[in-house]
Amino acid sequence: MTLNDIKFEPLIETLTVGKISDQEYFSKKYSDFISNSRLGYINPNQDGSPDKFFTSMKPIYSDSLLLGSAVHSQYLQPELFELVSIERPTAKLGFVCDYIWDHSDGSKDIPEKLLLEASSAIGYYKNALTVKRINDIHSAYSLYIESKHNFLKKPGVEPMFLSPKLFETANNCIEACNKNKNFQELINPSYIETKPISENEQAFLINIKCIFPNKEPIIVKLKAKLDNFTIDFDSNTITVNDLKTIGAILPKFDGKEGNFGRFHYSREIAEYMWLLRLYAEHVHGMKNPTMRANCLVVSTIPEYYTKVYKVTNTEVNRGFKEFKYLLRLVAYYMAYKNYEFT
Repeated sequence: MTLNDIKFEPLIETLTVGKISDQEYFSKKYSDFISNSRLGYINPNQDGSPDKFFTSMKPIYSDSLLLGSAVHSQYLQPELFELVSIERPTAKLGFVCDYIWDHSDGSKDIPEKLLLEASSAIGYYKNALTVKRINDIHSAYSLYIESKHNFLKKPGVEPMFLSPKLFETANNCIEACNKNKNFQELINPSYIETKPISENEQAFLINIKCIFPNKEPIIVKLKAKLDNFTIDFDSNTITVNDLKTIGAILPKFDGKEGNFGRFHYSREIAEYMWLLRLYAEHVHGMKNPTMRANCLVVSTIPEYYTKVYKVTNTEVNRGFKEFKYLLRLVAYYMAYKNYEFT
């Protein structure tokens, strides 16, 4: 048997599309669902392995990821999120403060056990905390907690706390996105007769039956969150729009040598387009729709330039081929090597 002998059957009756908060989406409830980012952990070309893939994913603590999340939240769901500037340190010390806040009663005193736990969880000088570094945590947390206590939360709006520097950068990026007329037209397309569907931050969930030539089928579960998709009934066109931040000049994003290639965005886009097509055909009755995809790219360095990167059919086909290969790897290790999610 070869990997190509493994066939897939999407179980359309299990397809669900709707709003799921990030907290729930990344919770234990959906821990056995496979996301595109998780597929990278089994991809040999991304230093992946079955052991990495089937082990619980650990959070990545990075200011660049926090910035990207802030831009996404405020640009795509401004009614649900508010960016807040507080005295939050940059780098891992900021995440240590977040961890202590989330696991304490909100007092200024930090139990030694919690301080060590935060250091270990975040990877902030783990097992190498000197007296000076401990004092740095106490000093930073004192300012951090004072800012938090002074903040007044708005009903129904989730605050995202950023350092003053990240707050300024995020707002500059959001302003740049709002000024890009091409972004606005893609997310809110004009129309002649029927208003298109345009949705932000929708979660897609589906079960896939994996069929083998000499074993009983197994089920794998997929999950994905699409930044934006549109369904245009007048032109029978479906479009995936994915917002991307890059801490470099815009040309560094393009092609195989840029961020698009290095981070395997073609696989992500291909999976999203495939899921959207299933949804458009089986829920909205579209037949053989034209499929398009764009990356809405914003640079997080001055002058915060933006552009639309149109994903080509060649890139989508390459990404879908990679997606199927990795999904077959997952199915193989589950069916023949008895791997399970932990």
